[in-house]
Formats: sequence, structure tokens, C-alpha cells
Amino acid sequence: MYLHKLAELGAGLAQSTPGSAEFFAAPLTIVHEAMGFTLSVIYRVEARVDRTLVLEVAGVLDPGARRPELLRGARLAIALDQPDPVFGNEAQAFLHHHVSALNVPGMGCDIASYVAAGETAADAYLLAGDFVGAEAGLQPVDVRLFEIATGMLSALLTKAHFQRRADHDRLTGLMSAARIRSELDDWWQRGARRPDRGRAVVIADVDDFKLINDRHGHPTGDAVLKELGRLLAAILRSERDFAGRYGGDEFLILLDETTADEARVIVERLCRTVEQHSFRPAAADGGRTSDAVVPVTISVGACVLESGEPVNAAAEALASADQALYAAKRAGRNRGVVAG
Repeated sequence: MYLHKLAELGAGLAQSTPGSAEFFAAPLTIVHEAMGFTLSVIYRVEARVDRTLVLEVAGVLDPGARRPELLRGARLAIALDQPDPVFGNEAQAFLHHHVSALNVPGMGCDIASYVAAGETAADAYLLAGDFVGAEAGLQPVDVRLFEIATGMLSALLTKAHFQRRADHDRLTGLMSAARIRSELDDWWQRGARRPDRGRAVVIADVDDFKLINDRHGHPTGDAVLKELGRLLAAILRSERDFAGRYGGDEFLILLDETTADEARVIVERLCRTVEQHSFRPAAADGGRTSDAVVPVTISVGACVLESGEPVNAAAEALASADQALYAAKRAGRNRGVVAG
């Protein structure tokens, strides 16, 4: 039965997006059924502050509602030096990065395991299960099953973690340069199959970014780029729009189903949003140094293909957007130019 359940677990995990609710539903259900838990839960390690562990419930299976405090999204604080016995296994699993199967009478999980999902403890999860009223029945084979199940989770979550790091720029949180270039080609091919819908390629560049670094320091320059990543992500209207860090202080945005008039509105709103935003200087350690505001503006160039226009190569649209960007720079910066 265990081998069958483990094979089922592997298949279920492979078909789900790592870290999603559906991804956690498979191991919770399968381990729950195979081991006969009263409830099963997976926590995300949110933080460790001194000797306190903060966990967030990422998923829970509790058919009898025996642990009402374990709701998805709930946060728990566990003292690692002297944890509440209810969370003894969770504390031990985190501290020693293994399976902990201490007998916990009453309302505490009887087995918990550390699930690695990246390079640090901040990238980890804990998988736990509770046999309410049958704690003494835990067998070595149960511990081994739990080790294998959490090994599968660790492998898939770690793979997803490093894939995300390759696909996303660590500073801005947007797509990496390599990923946005690849996405441009794929996005363009998808658009070629729908010539009745317009689309826009947009390049945004920070005005006088070198002066920001020279006057305020590179930590402030990084803070500006990080905040710009957040502002740019906010303008994306659907899962068909994309944004990535295209170069040092240059960003590439792909807007689906967009007319020239719509692109002008988006570009203008983006320029004004950045101009009016309060960017703060940062210290060498990344913290705030004062309440002063660092003035930041951007210039934007866009190429729009209206519906029905001939489909050219993505590189041509990119070059046209780049020319529009330089036109915005020549016109005085802090503005956008849209090429039809």
C-alpha cells in the first residue's frame, strides 16, 4: 500500500505547480490516507526571529475540525528553546532538519518533517501529521514513509526554487533578462496567430540613473530599481502581459491586446506614477537613511502593432520601441513616445 501511495504522490506532485494549494493538496491527502492521520498540515517557514519560529499554514487536511487554529493562512509563533508541547515536533524538525516523531498526547502533531525548498531555512516547509488518541501506534515504517514523502516534496520545491531564480531577477522580482527575451519570442509567435488583436512592445529606462548612484550611493540605486519593479508589475493587466529587467536600468514590457491609444495612456500613466512616487535613499545595509525623497523619472518607448497590420519579426518591433525610447530621451526625458 505504501509503495502504491508513494507512486501516486509522485504523480500528483509532478502535475501541480510547486507551492500552490493544489501542489500541497496531493501530499496532504495521500500521506493522510496512507498513515491514517486524524489531520495533516504543511507549514511554510515565514521567519526565524532570534529563538522564535514563525510558521504560516500553507495547507491543512482536518476533516473533523479538531484543530480549528490550523487554518490555511494562519500564522503561529513557536519558541524554539522551550516550545509549547503541542508544537514540539515542529520545533525539533526545524532545528535538526529531519523527521521528529515524539509522542505528543492530545492536540499536537505526532510527527513532523523538515522540507527543504531552497538554499536557506527561509525557503523551507514543515510537513506534520497527528494521530489524535492513537499516538503510541506510530511505527518505524511510518517514519520511513514520511521521510520518503518529504524527500519528494523537497526535491520538487528545490527545483522550482532554482528555476524561479533563473527566470526572475532577484533585485526587482520581474523576469530576468534571459527569460523576458525568451518570452518576447514566444509571445510574438502567439500573437502572430491572432492578427486581429493589437499588441505593444515597451522599453522603459531610468533617466540619469548613473547620477542617482553617484549622488546617493549604489544601495539607493538598487532600492530604486527594486521599487520600480513593483510599480511596473502593478501595470500588468492580465497573465498575458509580461515585464522583465532588460538591462541594468532598462525594462521590457509586453502588452497583449493593446491599441496605440491604449498604449499612450499606459505609457503616460507609467511616467507620471514614477515621477510622483516617493523613492527613499538607502544605507549601505539596505535600510532607510532618512525621510528624504530621491527624484526619479523614466523615459519610455513603445512600438504598437494594430490589428490587421503585417506581422514583422519581434526584433523589428523591439528596435522600433528602442528608437521611440531614444526619441523620448531627446525630447527631454520623463515622457513616452509611441511608434505606430
